Amino acid sequence: MGKFYPAAKVVAEVTPIDEATVAAKIIDAMETGKPKDVAIGECLAGSNDVAGFERIWRKVKAEQAAAWAVDPTKFAAVTAYKNALQEAAPHIDLQKWADGMRQV
Repeated sequence: MGKFYPAAKVVAEVTPIDEATVAAKIIDAMETGKPKDVAIGECLAGSNDVAGFERIWRKVKAEQAAAWAVDPTKFAAVTAYKNALQEAAPHIDLQKWADGMRQV
């Protein structure tokens, strides 16, 4: 139809993305310094779930802040620290985070 007649609203079906896979790709992108626009291209290959990507991006950023808030000096054992990290940030690699904190 042209511009004279009203056009029917087209509702595109969203191909959902897998949260765990996309979160891992987002973390990798952040770790390697890739810009967000590059990360979204890599994460959405074969999908059109832009809102899902944005939701997971915000979630990963919040988890990063929550992981920083877990104070390793408050735990007597590394296992207890990792358990607290897992609760605060379920998508991070616990071992990498704990190893990195040893260097801070």
